Amino acid sequence: MAIDPKHLPNHPETLQQMILDLLTQLQSEVRERAKLQHLLEELLAAKRGRKSEQLSPDQLALFEAAYEAAFPEPPAAAGAPAAPASSA
Repeated sequence: MAIDPKHLPNHPETLQQMILDLLTQLQSEVRERAKLQHLLEELLAAKRGRKSEQLSPDQLALFEAAYEAAFPEPPAAAGAPAAPASSA
């Protein structure tokens, strides 16, 4: 939701609701960022671990799926060639 600072409502209850909505959105983003940070730390720890403790390609695909779910790519522009699908 884009907010134009030049055209804010004057009604206090409307402004309070806008603040509450923004706080909810911010909290959601902070939680999502913390989850991704945790996944990244696990991935890096596994990469640095002993050879017997390293992740299999299937496990790495789970990290990739979690990342892609959190950061979906924007749809391709009309008329633009689609990116080749990666084979996993």
